[in-house]
Amino acid sequence: MMPSRGTRRTTISVTLLCIMLAACQKEDTAVRREKPVAVAPADAPTIRVHADETGHIYRYFPTGQRAAKTSMTLDGVPEQSRDLVLVIPEAGAPAGLAYVADLRTANEGGEYSYKVVHVQELDKALDESRGAAEAPDAAGNTSVASSVASDEVIMFSASWCGVCTQARRWFRNKGIEVVERDIEKDKNARTAMLDMAKKAGANGSQLNGVPIIFVNGQMFPGFDPYKIQAALKSAKSS
Repeated sequence: MMPSRGTRRTTISVTLLCIMLAACQKEDTAVRREKPVAVAPADAPTIRVHADETGHIYRYFPTGQRAAKTSMTLDGVPEQSRDLVLVIPEAGAPAGLAYVADLRTANEGGEYSYKVVHVQELDKALDESRGAAEAPDAAGNTSVASSVASDEVIMFSASWCGVCTQARRWFRNKGIEVVERDIEKDKNARTAMLDMAKKAGANGSQLNGVPIIFVNGQMFPGFDPYKIQAALKSAKSS
């Protein structure tokens, strides 16, 4: 028995829909895995570091510590940690580069000075001002997971990740402090992520992409604001 015209149309529509969905998935994967073109420090986009700028995120390093704390506002950076502050613009920094500001003294217009450096230079500056990084273990790996409090929000991300940008904006709008680790720019980040995932009881299939977010030791692959909000409420009530 030949299928009716309506049945044939339905079959064609479903087939076209499947093809479209597959293309979207491939395109999305390509976007997530695309690596940005390297930019020299002198060619990096200029930014404005001022208290009334609402799009920046500020990562500061308390004295004697290599683990960064995050403030969604310039005024939220403690006075004693203002000598070396990583400024993350809303659009992100070019691959391999960092905006490093000195927030101790503003000019007449209220703006603070900054410089654009390679991330390796930032590591060197941190070694000099905050102490050397944690010594490697027998396998040659280092982990900063133990230096971060268990009730903090930790997000492992990448500069090319659009979902990471969405998560970062959501945290900022909610006023939630986040310790963010870039798995490509930070040589210790991936090791720390694997260590924390193991402690959370996660399997390898859950670590195929970013962001990977931890709230109070609980791991969230991807970004689900409802689950994260529930975990944050649970952490505060416990």
